[in-house]
Amino acid sequence: MCLSETGENRMTEPSDYCALICREPDRLRIVNSHDEVVEVVRTSFAEAGVEASFYAKSQASCAFHISGFPFTRNWDSEEKSIRISRALALVVEKLQDQSWSLVTSTDVAKTNTNSCLFFRKIKMETLSSKGRIFTFAPSSSSNILLVDVPRNVEREIVQAVRDTHGIDSHKIIEDDGGALVTSKISLEGWFNWRATGDQAISLRKMLLEVIQVARKHKYDMISSLNTKGTTDSLMFQQNDSLSDFRQEDMFIMSLNRQDRLRFISAPDYIVTSAAEVVTSSWDKGIQENEAKEGFHELKLRGTPWW
Repeated sequence: MCLSETGENRMTEPSDYCALICREPDRLRIVNSHDEVVEVVRTSFAEAGVEASFYAKSQASCAFHISGFPFTRNWDSEEKSIRISRALALVVEKLQDQSWSLVTSTDVAKTNTNSCLFFRKIKMETLSSKGRIFTFAPSSSSNILLVDVPRNVEREIVQAVRDTHGIDSHKIIEDDGGALVTSKISLEGWFNWRATGDQAISLRKMLLEVIQVARKHKYDMISSLNTKGTTDSLMFQQNDSLSDFRQEDMFIMSLNRQDRLRFISAPDYIVTSAAEVVTSSWDKGIQENEAKEGFHELKLRGTPWW
């Protein structure tokens, strides 16, 4: 397969691809394992203080065995969660320096595999304007870890979470006096990241506020990352080439139950256009189209998500 792209930063066609797979409970596998990719993973984990030993599997793939079972559901150490988030962020940053760009992530894979990060090698004609990565990481049932976040951005994210949901406590976990801090938010009251109903709407509004704060400071959400087979973390990367931010340019669309499309903070014309697309593309049509408290919902006929 051969792809080409045009844009602000001109690039040549991709020359290769690779993938990093988080395998439960403690393996990071590299598919299409170029030496430079293996070395980036090795140095990034060492820099983040994560103990990882390399072993070869085949000519096409290899793996690192990581201490502490970082990719298992029952792994609740905050310190190790912070380190693995930091290590994977460093991998993405350092691979970019080697012309490997993150394409997407997915958890569509065999049993016991969590996220898979796909990269492609594209030589840029101009230097990338992308910078440091920070991570928004749900932790346990009601906590959030903010890993390596700029101080001013961290303060605004904490305030956004407080305004949209409520906070029981907030504490700085790591602060060396530099530009970045790592902190922990404990959410107010009973909470579950897999919530449904009103709490699910509240959760999505909170995430939208977080994404908007990051975007205002020219941090782009580059990927979701599921390391433990539970809830996705969000990776944000500084990108000075991003256009000016307008809050009204962002909304959330979610697929719910077996037949619902929900739009949160979407302008009316988006909802109208979506309804027209569904009517023309889904032969069973729309059963209900109504505004509800905090969102707009299209209920499709049949069970399209089942």
